[in-house]
Amino acid sequence: MSLATPNQAPIFALDPFLNRKDGATELYLIRHGDAFPDNDDDPLEPGTTYENRPLSKLGREQARKLAAHFNATKFDAIYSSPLIRCRQTATPLAELQSLEVQIEPDIREVELHRGETPPVDAKAMREQLDQVVRLAAQAGRWGVIPNAETGEVFRQRVVPAIDQIANLHPGERVAIVAHGGTINMYVANLLGMEREFFFPVVNTSVSITRVKGNSRVLVTLNDTCHLR
Repeated sequence: MSLATPNQAPIFALDPFLNRKDGATELYLIRHGDAFPDNDDDPLEPGTTYENRPLSKLGREQARKLAAHFNATKFDAIYSSPLIRCRQTATPLAELQSLEVQIEPDIREVELHRGETPPVDAKAMREQLDQVVRLAAQAGRWGVIPNAETGEVFRQRVVPAIDQIANLHPGERVAIVAHGGTINMYVANLLGMEREFFFPVVNTSVSITRVKGNSRVLVTLNDTCHLR
């Protein structure tokens, strides 16, 4: 598989539109809903960590709006990161589509602070995550975060995993519910960007790409019209 690497031109198709009728797979890359409660009426459960935090009340509403908006759009498969906030985001859409949520471990979020236990208080956890994300966003890469998964390792599990999903569904429309870091990495790779983190992915936003073999095109980025 040929992947775009930093300073390398992105892979474009002879057909710039990559239509599904010609065998391309249309991927809806969806970030999970909000997972940080904003008030004491929606607290984190004891023992909640960065990895296992569920959707907040706001996040559950975002997932419902996402599902309702795409109710008339036929999906052939729905994939999710194994983390609970993604599975909970994918479930309302899967139920409306009468589809099973298929778990793909390699599209989980970049691993931060490996070997450390993050704070269980929602406010402290949000503040810590904001600091980490700001640092990564400013640098455009994950390698600046101490003890984090390197961008190279992250890229080499995310990009082939999403391309493999596309290869399994030629000519079909597939929803992939994942994370901001995951979506940044895949789209940056598609565009041949050196940066691994280049845009703020909104909760339940939809970015659409089409994939056929080694050819990929970006159709929409960070769409949130279902939340308006």
